[in-house]
Amino acid sequence: MNLRGRERGAAFVGAGAEPGTYQYKNPRDYVDVSAEYRFTRQIALFASARDLLGIYNDFERYGPSTPRHARLLLRQDIGTLVNVGLKAAF
Repeated sequence: MNLRGRERGAAFVGAGAEPGTYQYKNPRDYVDVSAEYRFTRQIALFASARDLLGIYNDFERYGPSTPRHARLLLRQDIGTLVNVGLKAAF
């Protein structure tokens, strides 16, 4: 398990951006699991899953006077990465 807090990126400067405007990434919990079962010394079945909870990545960009409803910039749904395979040693 990897607990990740809120991340503040670099200051955002551009036309119309007020001082104190930053981009943020939401806090989230990553849960990665892996397992292996050995049939013999030479053959094993393995499985792993990364980001098992599949929580969204939310990016916000706002300054001191940005209303709460206007802060969300981007939402990513990457999903869970699953690997399953057979290992053999010769």
